[in-house]
Amino acid sequence: MDDAVEYLTAVVQVFPDYADSVIWFSPGPVAYEDAHISRELARDLQDWDDRYYTILDDYHEVREEFSAAFDADGRALAGRLSDELGDAFAVEYLSTDGDRTTYRRDHPGRNPEAVAAFARMADEEHDAAARIAEAQRDGGVFRWVAGDGTDESIR
Repeated sequence: MDDAVEYLTAVVQVFPDYADSVIWFSPGPVAYEDAHISRELARDLQDWDDRYYTILDDYHEVREEFSAAFDADGRALAGRLSDELGDAFAVEYLSTDGDRTTYRRDHPGRNPEAVAAFARMADEEHDAAARIAEAQRDGGVFRWVAGDGTDESIR
């Protein structure tokens, strides 16, 4: 399996970036409802994301006087997400200065619904990567099945 696919299906990232969620997992942002995280964590992540847009400067960077507190809160939230996901997934916080902090608990996730949701997403991404690899081996024909059940072949 491709190293990028492995990373994208093993690491949940937390950072704000003009999306409806600060949770990122292959292939992009994950809605809080789809993540099946606790309501309290979803609310706190949304509040933190909302705060992000109030502390940006004219160049869309976090103003320096707010960055330390904002990052401390972000790391705490990433840690809480890691508690919910446990040892099944790593959680990576991307700070305002580009540093990464990775959390991986040594216990099962405290939120089995969230663990199952991310496991399903990882399985779907692995299946898609396997279909693409198979299509490449077979001369480039790839059958894509959309969420609405329609499909098409791509060369």
